[in-house]
Amino acid sequence: MLRRPFLAAATLLVLPAGTPQTPAGPPVTIRQVSYSEAPTHNGPLRLVADLYVPAGPARGAVVLAHGGAFTTGSHDLEENQVYGAALAARGFIAAAIAYRLHKDAPIVDGWARRYADTVRRSPNPRIREAIAQRGSDWADAVAAGAVDVAAAVTWLRGHAGELRVDPDRVAVFGASAGAISAATVAYAMDDYGARPPGIAAVIDLRGLLLHPGGVANPIRRGDPPLMILHGEADERVPPAFADALFAAAGEAGVPVEYATAPGFGHELGGRALLALRHEDDTTVLDRIDAFLSRAFGGRLPERTRVRERLRAPSDLSAARLEVLRAARALVASVGEQPGFVESLYGISRRGLLLHDFGHESRADWSYWPRRRAGLPLRHMTAGQRAHTQALLASVLSAKGYLQVNHVMLLEELLAGLETTGFSRGVEDYTVSLFGVPADDAPWAFRFEGHHVSLNVTMTPDALGVTPSFIGAAPATLATGARAGFNPLRYEQHAAFALLASLGPEQRRQAILSDTPPAEILGTQFQVERDDWDRWRSSLRQDGVPASTFDPVQRGYLRRLLDEITGTYRPEIRASSLAAIDLATLSFAWMGTTQPGRPHYFRIQGADFVFELDSAQDEGNHVHAVWRDRRGDLGAHALERHYGAHPHPH
Repeated sequence: MLRRPFLAAATLLVLPAGTPQTPAGPPVTIRQVSYSEAPTHNGPLRLVADLYVPAGPARGAVVLAHGGAFTTGSHDLEENQVYGAALAARGFIAAAIAYRLHKDAPIVDGWARRYADTVRRSPNPRIREAIAQRGSDWADAVAAGAVDVAAAVTWLRGHAGELRVDPDRVAVFGASAGAISAATVAYAMDDYGARPPGIAAVIDLRGLLLHPGGVANPIRRGDPPLMILHGEADERVPPAFADALFAAAGEAGVPVEYATAPGFGHELGGRALLALRHEDDTTVLDRIDAFLSRAFGGRLPERTRVRERLRAPSDLSAARLEVLRAARALVASVGEQPGFVESLYGISRRGLLLHDFGHESRADWSYWPRRRAGLPLRHMTAGQRAHTQALLASVLSAKGYLQVNHVMLLEELLAGLETTGFSRGVEDYTVSLFGVPADDAPWAFRFEGHHVSLNVTMTPDALGVTPSFIGAAPATLATGARAGFNPLRYEQHAAFALLASLGPEQRRQAILSDTPPAEILGTQFQVERDDWDRWRSSLRQDGVPASTFDPVQRGYLRRLLDEITGTYRPEIRASSLAAIDLATLSFAWMGTTQPGRPHYFRIQGADFVFELDSAQDEGNHVHAVWRDRRGDLGAHALERHYGAHPHPH
């Protein structure tokens, strides 16, 4: 393999808008290097890496290998930008690498050819499914990823002098596909007759280890220490694979730290990951810092096997600040005076976007296709659409952001399927701001369209997110690029798991009817305005009381609540969960007890209510709403605020 590495001229770059910086720490310089020239069937491919370099001597270096199933992704993904900036601010060099993907048609030989052949023969169902979908040569891309990770480690060690870093202090931080490559290089490369490049530590995020054929446990005593981070609701790489990796490292006597994140699936990563906290209240970034420090210093931890569950910080101050900044940026983008296009068409983007805080339309939320107040996407410039997406990203989790955008894409499908006369399409989704975004007075915003209604209320010391509605039709696509994806599948899977855990008497209490209602009960669909609040008193707390649940059943209930509140960013989820007393809840079910068939369930307490109805279209049309019986539209927070700060109106 021909390699002609060179160090590009040091260039100070500005991080993209929205890229989080770690508070305090040295300034970060970003420069691009070429670390290898790799063979492909289309000719040599120059592989690059973005180096995030702190001022002064580095404490060590970390190769960042992105995810993407060896088919997509790049060195400059936002996730890599987040990790690169955070690690460099802590004094580590971070090298976010590009590596060969399936589309590049990589060529592999030697140990990598033997590795690719093992991948092709793997009994792992995820690997077999990928090969069936993408072809046998996809295994060459898997092997190429490992070769390129090894090349990046070798490049860093070879340039340690000019980078002012100890060559024996190089770790690999891999995500998903990148984690598979990292684990292969660190723990299995020698089983294929190749010498590993010298890795001091491995961080495995939502990945797995592909075992070499005939090797019971490729991890051996003396191999690099390992940190595993995994979402408990990960379906793409189920937690069982992370469990197996943890067990293999422990069996070999390799120091291993394993932390799982409840409520997170395969989207676990980026800012949301670094904000999560361990049992001792340290953040994931703090623990990564400590892990690398021990590994680079050759210090073994007191316990060689550590397993924990992560939790989100409950302090809402950071979330409120980010939402406020995003809202202000959107307001600034519409301008004080109508532009030429606005004047031409007789509209005012500012007038459509901004309303008084007490405007009657704030209570008029809906999730069916209709005309609605607000600034629709069809009237926005590209910049204003970007600010709207930033506003959504500021309040939603990675999971929630994916849910909402998937539901919006379904509108394009429905536009070709339905002929009811309703206006269809992404262009009809709107955003409305109520009041002026400020840190010293209440304000709110709504993002809404068919099957989406997000209502966020802000006060100087609180943030509310109910009513919160997400629906989908079809709930699960049968064909196409998104076949099998259901934006509410995690909530449904958790509910079915809870139902299955109930004993005979509990099931008798929980199942109210064999037929589900045609619609959620806490709705405004076809309800007169004067009757919008009737659900608060008429929705009875039926079902099986959670006070009868055993520890396992309470675990299933907590997982379901994690999924419901996990649509929003970790701080919001943690704050919402803290306000729920599990012992006061009840769980009710209607309809069939088989997944994919018409069903309905409800979790209800004194204030908290969540309903999911999948009765329409033979169970393939789902509506889900999270409401607060006494605190919708920020009522609790506003009551506290006005009690402390009376307003004349």
